[in-house]
Amino acid sequence: DSISGAVVMLVPHVRYWRGPFRVLSFPDFGLADLASPFFSAELFPSPEQFASAWSAFMDGLSSVDVFDLRKIVPEVGQHQNPLYSLANEGERVLCLDLPERNEGAPPHTCEFKKLRSKDKKLRQLGVEFCPVDGSEQCVDLVNTIHEQRHLRFEQLGRSNSLDERSGFIDFYRDLASSRRDGVEIKGFGLKTEDEIVAAYFALIGHGVINGVLISIGDEAWHRLSPGMILTSDVITWARQNGFRKFSFGTGMQAYKNRFCGTEIHLGRICKLLNLTGVIFCASRYFIKEIKSSKHIHASAEDRRG
Repeated sequence: DSISGAVVMLVPHVRYWRGPFRVLSFPDFGLADLASPFFSAELFPSPEQFASAWSAFMDGLSSVDVFDLRKIVPEVGQHQNPLYSLANEGERVLCLDLPERNEGAPPHTCEFKKLRSKDKKLRQLGVEFCPVDGSEQCVDLVNTIHEQRHLRFEQLGRSNSLDERSGFIDFYRDLASSRRDGVEIKGFGLKTEDEIVAAYFALIGHGVINGVLISIGDEAWHRLSPGMILTSDVITWARQNGFRKFSFGTGMQAYKNRFCGTEIHLGRICKLLNLTGVIFCASRYFIKEIKSSKHIHASAEDRRG
């Protein structure tokens, strides 16, 4: 702010090499579901202030071929995100607006009714919904999620994102053991006396709960849909504790659609800043087309076989 000298906006960014190309993006490293600049709560920038600050930021860029910001949220706190107005549509996420207790049934009630018989059977088998408090307990829960996902994805023959890149699981352990200003870490589980049937890890703050990781335990429980029931329990807990929005986190998996969520389009700003950037974009396009044609060819061979 030119009058007070206070900082009204910070744009965290990282510049890295992708092959021979220099790319600038948000420093999420594949770990963040949502992204945005930081804005001052006391001095949220006016449209004119933002336009001036953003222009200065872009003019100050150097030694960059591609400017690529993803997962830009449309709102920051109670404000519209001014950066979102500059973005094109990118990834999608699902969210629920949660009514207060006296405002009628939450949107996911219809799905919970379908699961009621399975939920009843779980309770009869001694399974209880348990919010998890404390840093040590949250770290233990993250370790459980890691183990359960590893076994589950191994059974399905699929890759597990927590094992794909070094440092991913350590990041979540560090996150679980820490507390940030205005944001808390929260764990949830479906548990018996000696077993975790399903586990859920979330970030909460500013009236929003954002799902980060979920896992289900031993295969013997799968027929009772513990992951769906735990998700419904977490939504109910969020509503009872005054949260107004529930985000299912990254990905558009089919089970999330069963909770009647609203589809939110995140924004993306991708600018090619020079000829090298244009070459980068063209090379990625051709690589994508080649991979797509190979997949189509393989599928055709499988059908003929």
